[in-house]
Formats: sequence, structure tokens, C-alpha cells
Amino acid sequence: MDTSERFDAIASIHRISEIINTGIFMPQQKRNPFRHSALVDVLICLRDLMAKTERYSSRVAFTDDVVITPRVRDVSDTIKAVRDALCHLDSPNHDLVPTGSRITAVVV
Repeated sequence: MDTSERFDAIASIHRISEIINTGIFMPQQKRNPFRHSALVDVLICLRDLMAKTERYSSRVAFTDDVVITPRVRDVSDTIKAVRDALCHLDSPNHDLVPTGSRITAVVV
């Protein structure tokens, strides 16, 4: 990993921590109009970290509490699919699970 990618990884970790520490995901913030943006930002940072981890070490591949589908085989795929669904409105990942559930911009 070169210096710029190392810096990006550290920046992603700090960004996630900063966002979580704002309290934006606490129940009393459920109507905050920036809650969705905060979730998208966290998912973008997580996806970047998952890609770097897979490239330079090994894939984060646990399956605890992950609904396995043809497109999702572990937590790394879950993070990618949810990020894609929230960032790309035309993504087929909106219909991620076979239960009929749909990923939307609602953060509860």
C-alpha cells in the first residue's frame, strides 16, 4: 500500500468515527435531514476500507447476520450492495434480499 492509499484508509477510519460521534444515528436524531447523508458517507468510507483490506490483506468475509443471496455472500458484499443502492438510484441492489425487502433512503 502506498502512502496516499494509507492516508486514505486512515482518513476513512477517522471520518467514520467523526460521523458516529456526532450522535446523528441516535433515536432523537431520527428526523435530522442529514442522517441519510451521514449513512451514505459512512458506507462510502466502509466500502473503501473493505476494498483496501481485500487488496492488501484478506477479504472481510464473515457471514453472521448476513442474508446470503446470489449477489451477497458476506459482509463485504453487503456493504457494497447497500452503498450502491443508496448512492445509485438505478442500482438493482435496491431489491437485495429475497424477502421482498427493499433498501431505501430511510434511516431509522
